[in-house]
Amino acid sequence: MTSHHSSNAQQTLRAVLAIAGLICGPVLGPATVVWVPQGFRDLFGIADPPPAPEPPPATYWMSWIIPLAAVIVVCGLVALRWTSSRWFVVPFLIGYLPLTTVVAFVWMGCELGGCGPD
Repeated sequence: MTSHHSSNAQQTLRAVLAIAGLICGPVLGPATVVWVPQGFRDLFGIADPPPAPEPPPATYWMSWIIPLAAVIVVCGLVALRWTSSRWFVVPFLIGYLPLTTVVAFVWMGCELGGCGPD
């Protein structure tokens, strides 16, 4: 009986972790897209993008790529190191990456002069 109860508890915990990951990913992703790249640029003294027809410098693109890559690397390392964390990390990334990517492209478009009347 004990192994059956611990098995049920373990399955419940896994389900809760997966649901939490699926909720946290889409919530935290777009929220961080709004402030992380600007914070990264402020921290490292990277200039804001120039007004539109000039293309932004490579450092602008790096301010978007590095924080996103850091989330992926950290999640990957956590999942590799602690296998039980995979029940949260994998659903988190499934929710985080697609929505964050879409919001990031829209936000970049607005920063580079693509949103709003000309």
